[in-house]
Amino acid sequence: MDNNSTLENKLKKYTALASGITVIAGAANAQVLHTDLNPDVILTGQGAFYLMDLNADGTDDFTFVTADTTVTGTTSGLSYTLDVKAGVVYPGSGNSWMANSSDTTVANVPNGSSIGPSDFNGLGTSGSYLGMMLDISIPMISYSLTYPGGNFLGSDGFVGLKFDISGSTHYGWARVEMSSTGNTLTIKEYAYESTAGTGILAGANGVGINEVSSLIEIRNVNNEILILTTETLNNAEATITSISGKQISKQSINNQVEKINLNEVSSGIYFVNVRTDAGITTKKVYVR
Repeated sequence: MDNNSTLENKLKKYTALASGITVIAGAANAQVLHTDLNPDVILTGQGAFYLMDLNADGTDDFTFVTADTTVTGTTSGLSYTLDVKAGVVYPGSGNSWMANSSDTTVANVPNGSSIGPSDFNGLGTSGSYLGMMLDISIPMISYSLTYPGGNFLGSDGFVGLKFDISGSTHYGWARVEMSSTGNTLTIKEYAYESTAGTGILAGANGVGINEVSSLIEIRNVNNEILILTTETLNNAEATITSISGKQISKQSINNQVEKINLNEVSSGIYFVNVRTDAGITTKKVYVR
């Protein structure tokens, strides 16, 4: 009887089910669009999550989740306890993460390596762990095991991403770090290639932030968002979303000074996204 194998299979099934931004900037002719999360997003505890919208179009492309829980059960007449700590990535519909072809786990892509059409093997279409720490205990036979797993456990690295924008395939990356204990997942930055069907190198961060952000200033004054521009912007639009990704407000920017009142929304963290023909600027604000 291979109890270890049986329990590890149960863990994989469980883990598969487990459940800031400063600027995205780009010029009209840019290819790589980069988001640096400042401060980093730190997830810890059971069910903490981050919805990643790589191109800021209001569609969540990937969800990152942490698990920290205890599971009990019985197999082959033996009661067991699993203490699970893990970081998991879930792709949105039609999207996928880059997998190791040998064991189907989430690949930790080396800095500067290719993330493109030939690097995806049809895997990575469901949730899987980035890193996890499992403590197994079977009291009846005095059995215990600590099982570490995942390519990001105790390390920093890049997740290769493949996702859809308006019916076209795009490629990107996210830089994340898992603690060695498996209970904390840190999301640091991400980027994607704006040209459909074109690959990207892990760590490529494209255009600097000043090309668009120098035109736009976003302020929060007593829960009133002020959007100030140095010139008239073409096709400008402001969207405000909660930290969970829920859209709170959306309006066109027609003047060099626009105001959006947030007194009626709940206290918390929100993202103000200003999209123009020249690119995108996003700022995190606190509503009190």
